[in-house]
Amino acid sequence: MTKNFCLILSTLALSLSASLAHAEALAFHMNESGTVVTAQQRGVAGKFSVEIAGVMQKGITRIDGIGGSNEVVTYKDGEDMTTRYRPGNNKTVGKMTITREWNGDKTFFEWASAALNGKQTERKSISVIFLTDDGAEATLVLTNATPTGWSGPAEKSMGSAHAVESLTVVYENFDYKK
Repeated sequence: MTKNFCLILSTLALSLSASLAHAEALAFHMNESGTVVTAQQRGVAGKFSVEIAGVMQKGITRIDGIGGSNEVVTYKDGEDMTTRYRPGNNKTVGKMTITREWNGDKTFFEWASAALNGKQTERKSISVIFLTDDGAEATLVLTNATPTGWSGPAEKSMGSAHAVESLTVVYENFDYKK
């Protein structure tokens, strides 16, 4: 009876979704034993967290642009017909965008607003803590971060997604800690 119920429930879930993307959006899945498992139990939520100046930020859904780069210089030696490359000046500035669910917290807006209005803004450290499946942590620490952009909530009346806000920052250095 349990297998029949699981089969009916599985068939119903698949018929409700037209594609795999919609099936992933459902709040539950069935594991091998036919038990309904929520996204939270599967560990989908909470793979990373963000702290700004030591304060944990809630509702972070996406982080884009972590990393850095160096300039590359091209050159030729004397009669050598081959173009060579060597490292150039270090670019100590990286750019990152943090997106979170709109929750009425003004932290992102106030920090960005001060910078965008030409006021002297406080540079802060941002820690991005990544969690592995076995519970280990790896942390990227971005130092001397300052805002360069903010976008507020934009909502479609026909959509079911949450309203989000984004904060774009530049930072001077980053360090990986495990």
